[in-house]
Amino acid sequence: MRTNARLDEHLLAQARQYAAVSGKPLTAVLQDALREALARRNATTRRRPVRRRACPAAPAA
Repeated sequence: MRTNARLDEHLLAQARQYAAVSGKPLTAVLQDALREALARRNATTRRRPVRRRACPAAPAA
């Protein structure tokens, strides 16, 4: 899927340089970086534990 994104010039230059050195297309470098960033974010995002409070028993009638 094609999309447009605005990137910092320095960041794009680094990505292009990495792509050239690694022999990967720029698209693959950007996809890999985005996947890694999202995986890291999902791994560190923790849900708050559910705390259950016990209700005192009603007195016997």
